[in-house]
Amino acid sequence: MGKLKTIWQGTQANSILSCFIGKAVSGEKVTPEKALALSAYYACIKVISEDIAKLPVNVFKKETSRRISVDDHIVNDFFNLEACPIIGSTVFKMTMQHFALGWGGGFAEIQRDYSGKPVALWMIHPTRINAEIRGDQLYWKVVADPHTVEIPDRDMFHIYSFGKDGIQGYTPADIGRESLGLSLAEVKFGASFYGNGTNVGGVLEHPQKLSEQAWERLRKTFVTRYGGGADKAHKPAILEEGMKYTPLGVNPRDAQFIEGREFSVTEICRWFRMNPNKVQDLSRATFSNIEHQNIDHVKDTLLPWVTVWENEIKRKLFNRKSEKIFHVDLDLKTLMRGDSKAVVEYCKGMYYLGAMNSDEVREMEGRNPRGDEGGKEYVRQRNLVTDVERKAEIENAKQKASEQSIEKQPDKVQT
Repeated sequence: MGKLKTIWQGTQANSILSCFIGKAVSGEKVTPEKALALSAYYACIKVISEDIAKLPVNVFKKETSRRISVDDHIVNDFFNLEACPIIGSTVFKMTMQHFALGWGGGFAEIQRDYSGKPVALWMIHPTRINAEIRGDQLYWKVVADPHTVEIPDRDMFHIYSFGKDGIQGYTPADIGRESLGLSLAEVKFGASFYGNGTNVGGVLEHPQKLSEQAWERLRKTFVTRYGGGADKAHKPAILEEGMKYTPLGVNPRDAQFIEGREFSVTEICRWFRMNPNKVQDLSRATFSNIEHQNIDHVKDTLLPWVTVWENEIKRKLFNRKSEKIFHVDLDLKTLMRGDSKAVVEYCKGMYYLGAMNSDEVREMEGRNPRGDEGGKEYVRQRNLVTDVERKAEIENAKQKASEQSIEKQPDKVQT
């Protein structure tokens, strides 16, 4: 545990998976942490991470054409109970997905026992990791003060984001710097706009030259009365000695401020392939299409990540022999369920097709089996037969007709 503890307690450092820290043209510095101040960016990462975290991971054993659930496999414990002694499975999956979305990769060292079997997964922040390829082998160098620990790729559980080389994933804060920088600038502009008193921003003109004392008194009076918060906006200005006030501020709507803020939500959603309705933007959602948009969220947003998780679990947590026997999947059925009427129609169809028995339907609904043999029986409508069954029925009918024909023939009288 010595090396693992050192890695866990290490400090962050620059790495190839850290986004390049720099300013956008808007003047805003964009980093994965700073981008979280944008509500749409935060919501996209939170929604995807939480959806992945709540998916149960099932391990099945393949036997001929059947799949048998294996509940006592260590992989079940990693992703349904706890990944390591100090991190539960839900927090582990959620944090790993957050790392993958924000920094282009989620990392956890695989701790193995003397026989090579995995016993724990220890998360590592992506800013502490560098990749190095030597020959045909990939190694991960982890900064763990005061030294660096080298971990072979076979012992690094890696949730990879879309990238250019299969090792380094793109980060939205890097490739989307200008887009996110503009959104950050809009937020700062809005806060500054109201913080400085909304419409008070202009020039005071006096017909004569003011003394230093008069100028300071006027400045303090004006700032105290009209500046410093939205609660001081729109107060009438009291001017003395023929002074004039010329406003210089720009109305937010005239500057398309509101429209820009609305567009930034859609723009950020594009970086994550996210339907805007999942981040509470319902401007284009209706009662008739909201269910289909939620299904699209599962198929288009979550399914690519689910595939990455399943593939990495099979590659790193099973040996070459067992990966041909065991199968892993993240169960998406819960997220794909429609309303109650749609669920009833689905279960009815599967039951009468003979694809599910009543116990399997009850299990899908979280209920206990019926407790009798009838729950295990498969039924099917009589008019639904296969070609083989239909051919057998025709042959049986012919055979029966032939037998009846023979029975009706009169017996020959012997002379």
